[in-house]
Amino acid sequence: MTNVYTPLSVSCSSACSTTGTENPGLLLLLSAASSNPRLPCDQRFLHDRKLSVIVALEVNGSILGMTCSAPNLIKSSPQPSSVPQSLHPTPLQLAMPHYNWIDRWPCPRVRDSMIMTIHLIDVKDLFYDFFTMESFTVKEGEFAWNPHAWQISPEFDAKWGYLFH
Repeated sequence: MTNVYTPLSVSCSSACSTTGTENPGLLLLLSAASSNPRLPCDQRFLHDRKLSVIVALEVNGSILGMTCSAPNLIKSSPQPSSVPQSLHPTPLQLAMPHYNWIDRWPCPRVRDSMIMTIHLIDVKDLFYDFFTMESFTVKEGEFAWNPHAWQISPEFDAKWGYLFH
């Protein structure tokens, strides 16, 4: 099967590492953020490839100390050095109120793009497409916060790519 996903080509400065121990199970992904879990190397256990992205966003939120909750408008808080650099807030995130779910995305430029355009897009439409069409995959065995591990599908890219590039 050929890979029809396009790697996200964004200008991200991240201190992402792909070294460390393998965490083979999905349950390990949901463990404490300090264990720096990777996505499962064998994603056959995930019934839908979209779940890898959902799990990745959950992992990133867990690292940031976020829980699943209703979307709230927030200004991000500075993060300690133990948090991967790609998840540290940008100056815009620190200054401008924005939906808390934006902080889970692993690329600072994407987060800023979402904050600046959120009033121009139909967020319900974005979420509907994110959850119902092929949107993203995360390369197997990669860290959830590594923006270079995320790949956008052609269909999702055609409609929403301006937010992610």
